[in-house]
Amino acid sequence: MWPLLAAIGPRILIPSFFLGPKLADMDNNVEIAQTVALSVLFIAFAVTLFTEYAWLSLIPGVAAWAYWNMLRQPSKQEMYRYTDWAITTPLILAAILHANKAPVHTIIGILVLDLIMIGTGYLGVTQPDKNKKNILFILGCLAFLPILYVLFHQNRSKAAIYLTMILWTLYPMVWYADEVHAIKKETTAIIYSIMDVIAKVGVINFLMKDSR
Repeated sequence: MWPLLAAIGPRILIPSFFLGPKLADMDNNVEIAQTVALSVLFIAFAVTLFTEYAWLSLIPGVAAWAYWNMLRQPSKQEMYRYTDWAITTPLILAAILHANKAPVHTIIGILVLDLIMIGTGYLGVTQPDKNKKNILFILGCLAFLPILYVLFHQNRSKAAIYLTMILWTLYPMVWYADEVHAIKKETTAIIYSIMDVIAKVGVINFLMKDSR
């Protein structure tokens, strides 16, 4: 837990110091959460870009771009959120599996399943029919199970793997709670903002630490 806090802490404290006055004037909790997420992710992108692991900066970089657009165009939040996930989740999986020297066919298969999972999630969000929404949710979960299985059986970068497995298991729970109106849309957006920061910043830091 401490390495994760040490990795994320400065990326939260630094932007919070400079953004404090602006955030204090905001009265929209979603906007506050997404502004903080944008700042933390952009700092993670900038810091990682100037390391020997520069390619990992794509993960927080794409997410920062998505949050910047979500703040600019709130009506298109779902589109930008799922575009982010469709790019960053394959990158995270590829980074973890590459670190474990997984076979190419395994990596490709897992990435295909990941895109199916993200795709069904997006279709489910935009699907008005409840029964079709549930079918899409089930299909997404079925695609997710082999991903969990493969990740669990990797031997290196265990911290990054466990963080990914735990957080990615929470995402469909939040998704479903939102779709059945157990939580508000605003709450969902805030939770996603927090989880995205932890998932992306935590994973790249664990991967860089394990590669040294």
